[in-house]
Amino acid sequence: MKKLEILIVEDEALIAKDIEISLRQLDYSIVGIAYDSVAALDMIHSRNPDLVLLDIELNSEMTGIDIAKVLNDKYKIPFIYLTSFSDPCTIDAVKKTLPFGYILKPFSERELYSAIELASFRLEERRYNGFPDINKVSSICILPMTAREYDLLVGIFAGKTNLELAAENHISINTVKTHLKNIYYKMDASNRHTVLSKIYKLFRK
Repeated sequence: MKKLEILIVEDEALIAKDIEISLRQLDYSIVGIAYDSVAALDMIHSRNPDLVLLDIELNSEMTGIDIAKVLNDKYKIPFIYLTSFSDPCTIDAVKKTLPFGYILKPFSERELYSAIELASFRLEERRYNGFPDINKVSSICILPMTAREYDLLVGIFAGKTNLELAAENHISINTVKTHLKNIYYKMDASNRHTVLSKIYKLFRK
C-alpha cells in the first residue's frame, strides 16, 4: 500500500516543522506545508493530498473551518483538525464539517499517529465495497459477535465517539462501554486501534 500523502496547514512555522519531522519519522509522505489559507487552497488543488492536517485558527482571511468546507464541497478530501481550542462553540462548528479527527495542542507523536491511522482506516473503507458482515467478523473472534456488538463495531469504524454510539443505538454510555469491553475481549484487543487494525485486515481477505 502506498504511503499516505499528507498536507500540513499550520500558521506557526515551528509547530509545522515539528509535525513534518514527526510524520516523516512515522513513514508518511508530506506533500507540503501551507502557512496560510491562500497557500493551503493552492496546494490542495495542485497536490491532491490524501489527508489534510488542518489548524483551525489560521492567521489569514479564512479559518481552518472555512477551508474544511471547501475540502468537503469541492475536493472530498478528508481532514484532521489541529487546535488549542475545545470550547463548546468551536466543537459545535467543527462537528458540522465532519472531520476525520480532532487533535488538541499540544499533542504527542503517539496521539498524532493514532489520529492519522484511524483516518487511514476510514480512507481504506472508501476503497472497498462495504463493511465485513457479522459472520466474517465473528470468524476472527474468540466468541461470535452479537448483533448489537456488530452495530457498535460498524460505528467505531466510522469514527463515532462513545456518546454518538449511545445516541444512535438508544443506549447509555455505560452500556456502550460494556459492549466495547466485550468486543475487545472477543477480538483479543486492548483498544480501538487494535480492533480497527484487525477489521482492516479482513478487507484484504
